[in-house]
Amino acid sequence: MEGTGADDRVLVWQCLDADFCAGVGDQARGIAAALYTAMLSGRILFVRWSRHGQDVTSIFGKRAVDWQLPDSLLEECGGATWVSDNSKGELMRRAKSPDRCVAVTTNQPPELELAAVEPAGQGCIEIPLDLPFEHYVGCAMNFLFDFTQSYETLAAALDKEQSSSSPGTPRLVGLDAAPRQYVAVHLRFGDRVFNGDDAPDAMMVADALRCAGAAGRELFGPEDDDWGIFFASDSANARALALGQGRGGPPVFASGAPPVHSDYTKDAGLDRIWGVWGDQLLLARAKGLVQCMDMDRRCDVSGYSQLAAQVALMPAENVWVALSEGCARGGDVTMNSWFDRAIQVDGCAGYVSLLREALSIGQDTPQERKDEINREIAAVAEHSGAVGWGDLGE
Repeated sequence: MEGTGADDRVLVWQCLDADFCAGVGDQARGIAAALYTAMLSGRILFVRWSRHGQDVTSIFGKRAVDWQLPDSLLEECGGATWVSDNSKGELMRRAKSPDRCVAVTTNQPPELELAAVEPAGQGCIEIPLDLPFEHYVGCAMNFLFDFTQSYETLAAALDKEQSSSSPGTPRLVGLDAAPRQYVAVHLRFGDRVFNGDDAPDAMMVADALRCAGAAGRELFGPEDDDWGIFFASDSANARALALGQGRGGPPVFASGAPPVHSDYTKDAGLDRIWGVWGDQLLLARAKGLVQCMDMDRRCDVSGYSQLAAQVALMPAENVWVALSEGCARGGDVTMNSWFDRAIQVDGCAGYVSLLREALSIGQDTPQERKDEINREIAAVAEHSGAVGWGDLGE
């Protein structure tokens, strides 16, 4: 904001074309960590976000604050410092420096900043007490950005009856317009698909669609057939497989834009921004979400689908995961390592306590206790409640 005073201390989260920022989910995680760090350190947060030669924020509206860095601070803030993931409080340490402007590029999980604040639990004071930890990133993104206009622009472009669309926005494949209600599938086959190895497992695609069919019947009721399945993937071939298997059940639709990775795809243009965010906006409008977690079929949960679930503030019971064993309700919504997202805890204070104990933050946890925590988490991560594929129905 241009009214920034001479004594105001500033924190800038930066991700420019020349910066390594990883994927969209990682970037959102870093933005959330920066927001909470700014709140805890008394700094004003600004965002500089450019990918594919475009200002990413140009497709979003502002919501609670003006996060656009004033031109008057560009020179003073200078280049950004990389703050590594899982650095346990490094972002907060930098924010407490005497420098007026601190600029960082980071994908830091916000929970690790909160867990590292001393005394233990003090960081939770700035977080709404009833906010589940799995929605920390989604809450921050909704606080900063208004996605409504972005979605409306996208929906108008997807509707084939519309005579015109905004530049760069994708068209829909499989249906003439997005249905009134739908569940979504997102399958992440890995960075290898952007390096020419796009050979997804066809049964993984089919199983995920079966899981989505079961999720839709659960969410919309067995008598309601007015819904569809939105399919998204980093694999263009997986999209083609899904559209080819959608006959005879709920209609399957997808974006016509080619898959784009925010870090691996180097082409410039507004169409690339929409290629990244078009699927994201559609995933976030779904009533339920199906992910995958099957290493034998090289498909795993990604921060991309987790971000969509977080932005939608989707409850965990509306998220399913397709496994080798079957379809399990209660997928992964948070955006930290597998053990951080697998265990159930009560609110911010409980989660911070778990992280401090599991990671020996501010204390020395005996190895026996660490092993016990890992066993508890592994039991949850196994998704023992999965419905076998033979029992799922069609």
